Amino acid sequence: MGWLLACRRAYTETINLIYRTNTIHLSSVFIVHFAPRLLLSDRLSQITSLEIVLPLQLAAPLNQNLPDRAKIQWSTYKSITLSLSSNFPSLQKLNLSVSTNCRFHFSNPSLDGYEEHLLEPLDALLRRSSPALRELTLAVPQPLHEALMSRAVNAGTTVSEQIHVNREYSWWRFWRTVDNIDGLDRQGGYWIRQGTEDILVQKMLEKRRNGE
Repeated sequence: MGWLLACRRAYTETINLIYRTNTIHLSSVFIVHFAPRLLLSDRLSQITSLEIVLPLQLAAPLNQNLPDRAKIQWSTYKSITLSLSSNFPSLQKLNLSVSTNCRFHFSNPSLDGYEEHLLEPLDALLRRSSPALRELTLAVPQPLHEALMSRAVNAGTTVSEQIHVNREYSWWRFWRTVDNIDGLDRQGGYWIRQGTEDILVQKMLEKRRNGE
């Protein structure tokens, strides 16, 4: 990147290309939310691919009696999903990863809560951003993923296995259909997959069991 800073002509001719052709990785809630204050609008309009890892611990949204910290976490998540389409108007591909503070069994009420508060804001984002946003993937922790996928399988949803490009590991994902999307000539929706961190932990545990 040094030559970009050393040559004004090189910077002018290539800076937009860098934003337009690369996947930008963000793991700061502050940067995602306040991007218009941190980057020029011309730069934001050039970004087509984002990978966002939100360092939030989204508690099971069962009722209104959540601790204040948990309410703030959910409010932040909703605010971010609402702002993505306006902050990144040319976005074509989005990989979003979130965490929860629930690591074990999920009851039907808690799944209903996650459907409403975690997935429905993404449904709305897809409707607002289409047809520009062509690819959306949500990564969630393994326990939540398994519970949601089990419900999806029972409903006849498409499920598939993906293999890492280096064939080091694989993960399961399922398709969430989103209706009432304007400008699409195909079925709208997005994939929900197991989080990469959980996959790597599983891989490490398997190696230990096998004595590798």
